[in-house]
Amino acid sequence: MVEIQLYMCEKCGAEFNTPERCKEHEKVCGIINTFVCSKCGEVITWENSDSHAKLIKNQCHTINLGRMGYGSALDGCEVVFQLCDQCLIEFIESFKHKEKIYNSGANWNAEMY
Repeated sequence: MVEIQLYMCEKCGAEFNTPERCKEHEKVCGIINTFVCSKCGEVITWENSDSHAKLIKNQCHTINLGRMGYGSALDGCEVVFQLCDQCLIEFIESFKHKEKIYNSGANWNAEMY
């Protein structure tokens, strides 16, 4: 009978079959991420070790338009903001030409909200 060596995360107790995987997990285990939507103010938090962390993170969007140029009403302003999924959809819905956005990539020709 072959005995399997398991390595346990000291923070959460998760088990891994290699010390490398355990160490990689421990680097992010317990880190709490916080996202605040600039429009609605919703606060979204998740831990990197959560099984659904990637799903939550993919619903949080940082929009970076950079520094606005000379002559713009926002001349010199660094325009960076965060939108949750719902606020991003509401923003896109306000566009006159939104079909190119909705009919691109994996959502091509999908029914939207």
